[in-house]
Amino acid sequence: MAKHIGMIYCQRIQDASCIGCAKCYKAMAEKNGEYGRHDEIEIVAMTDCGDCPGLVVPRVKLITETAKNLGREIETLHLGTCVKLAGE
Repeated sequence: MAKHIGMIYCQRIQDASCIGCAKCYKAMAEKNGEYGRHDEIEIVAMTDCGDCPGLVVPRVKLITETAKNLGREIETLHLGTCVKLAGE
């Protein structure tokens, strides 16, 4: 059974230095990094972080509630590599 995941990416970096979350999709397909923890992956929802300064927490609540209301509950939430890189 597929692990239902949600993904949050950096609003400032996505489509500036990483077009269309291509790196994350590749990592999912090849089971690289944290995606390697799952046998199968189904993306339930994806959204940006909400931009700086630190609006990620309200976005997590929004993406989780929206997916649940659509009957597609998120089991695991992944932060894109761009979110980590944006903080460095």
